[in-house]
Amino acid sequence: MGEFDILDGLGVPIISAVVYFLMNFLKVRLYIDNPTKKAVFMKSIPSYSALIGAVLGIICFYLASDIIPVDNVIWAAIIGGVSGSAATGVFESFKNKIKAPKKVEPETEEPKE
Repeated sequence: MGEFDILDGLGVPIISAVVYFLMNFLKVRLYIDNPTKKAVFMKSIPSYSALIGAVLGIICFYLASDIIPVDNVIWAAIIGGVSGSAATGVFESFKNKIKAPKKVEPETEEPKE
């Protein structure tokens, strides 16, 4: 068995957290005055999250190779991209939990006379 290092695999939650907070910051600060541009940005958040995660994975591969234990930069980019996509999923799950579900009242038919 190989030696277990506490830093192995720590890159996934770090990249997810960084991407999550960065995307929320951009949503608040970017295109706040133009609703059309904001709507386009909101639809492309998953793509931006994966791209930023891939870039962060590559940066971690070269600067902090202990937290992403892979052999080449392609796997680092893949792990980073998946981590960035996971940040989008975390955001959506929190958003769905925070929003109260709308209760739909069943329509009652009035009796015909």
